[in-house]
Amino acid sequence: MIWLALIAQAGLANTGYLYLPSPDQARIDRSFSMIAIDTPLILARPRLKPAVSGDCATACEWMDRDGVRYSFRGETAGRQYLVAKTVRAADYVWKSIPALGIGQARDRALVIAAVQRQVRGLRLDCAPASASGGTETCRADLKPGWITLSFQADGKLIDATLVGYPAP
Repeated sequence: MIWLALIAQAGLANTGYLYLPSPDQARIDRSFSMIAIDTPLILARPRLKPAVSGDCATACEWMDRDGVRYSFRGETAGRQYLVAKTVRAADYVWKSIPALGIGQARDRALVIAAVQRQVRGLRLDCAPASASGGTETCRADLKPGWITLSFQADGKLIDATLVGYPAP
């Protein structure tokens, strides 16, 4: 309960409103990791390391030991809050991806089927890859955030991202 209170306070301090995810968004959030969207970086940092080496004083992508990547945003370095989580297929070679129920699926059709099993009634809108060999992106709106799935031109999964809400 204390953890929930801290998250609620973080939401009020960060955006001026209480972050209240829909049940689907909260379940999707937990499928990525137990560090919830809107968690202050100061609370999550002991479980994370910078995803790349360098100065993380202003902005940095963080990673946990399971391979989930985290994006924090905020007014100052001391007041940053988790706004997005990403899993990259390249970080899960020979491993199951727990996020969105993807599991061992890497092909577009199998990934989409797995995600739709995880969140019944989810409507994914997919923008086709460009003729120049770009990536295909599928997006589904949640309340208040969204998920994005990115695929290579050959239909292989690149990454899956949960954005909790727009960055301040």
